[in-house]
Amino acid sequence: MSGPTLVAFLAVGALAGAAAGVGFNRWWVARHAPREPALTAPIESLPSVPSPAPVILFSTARTRPQATAEVLEAAAPLVYCFFTIPEEAEDAEVTAWWLDAARDPVRAAGDLTREPGGGLRGALALRPPGNAKVFAPGIYEVALRVGGEPVVEGSFAMLKGAEELLRRPAGMERYRPEVKDIVVFTGEPVAQARRPYVLPAGTSGVKATFAYAHALSGTAFTVQWLHEDGLIQQATTEVVIRADEGRADAWFTTKPRRALPAGKYAVVVSMGEGTPPLAQEPFWIGRQPRPDELEKAR
Repeated sequence: MSGPTLVAFLAVGALAGAAAGVGFNRWWVARHAPREPALTAPIESLPSVPSPAPVILFSTARTRPQATAEVLEAAAPLVYCFFTIPEEAEDAEVTAWWLDAARDPVRAAGDLTREPGGGLRGALALRPPGNAKVFAPGIYEVALRVGGEPVVEGSFAMLKGAEELLRRPAGMERYRPEVKDIVVFTGEPVAQARRPYVLPAGTSGVKATFAYAHALSGTAFTVQWLHEDGLIQQATTEVVIRADEGRADAWFTTKPRRALPAGKYAVVVSMGEGTPPLAQEPFWIGRQPRPDELEKAR
């Protein structure tokens, strides 16, 4: 072949070889490269059913309560710790331990009674911690262990006179005390106060008395004061009573002493902030009530 013809032939051969090499390489990669897994529609998992939680209750009686009372009567020789631990075997070893932030847990002494009903269920008749003969007033914390592993904790409070505190007044089926006869005044004797209560301009302090009944000794009434239907937050006070019926009083003053703004006010007595009022009474400072205000107050 002549020189030019040979060069052209070699060039065409090189291009053909390159094309063949590229084609072969693509075939090889397609054949031997790792394949992507086929996509499948996700399978919805069945909703999980939560396991029942362990339950621990306390009572000075031998019968299982619906719930632990807010306070138990102090001086009891035994406190029954009722438990239900669904995930444990009926014959599993269960122990009770007294908890104290200031020291390590101490194993509680008490006889165990097992109950049927599925899972680990029964009661421990706990004796007072230490060498005490009866439970003294205070708060007690207990942890239950199964096979040496903690499973549930609970607490109860002991108080002298708890039964009397929790007992409803005889013959009364009410859920809250009765409050009535609120009297609002300033300076002058209460006997001279008359509804509607209008206090003079320049008043810097207000007093109120009210009658209450069907209450428990130690009850705390919350007394709030309103101005034009807005709460005077810093004037809110608590009145603790010492008898089941009687009269109580509350008051507030400006500090330093300065005249309260003229307008409509009210005093509200309840069992706590955010609870329905037991009673309330409007009063006015520095002006007479309007007819619509008197109509609303009736």
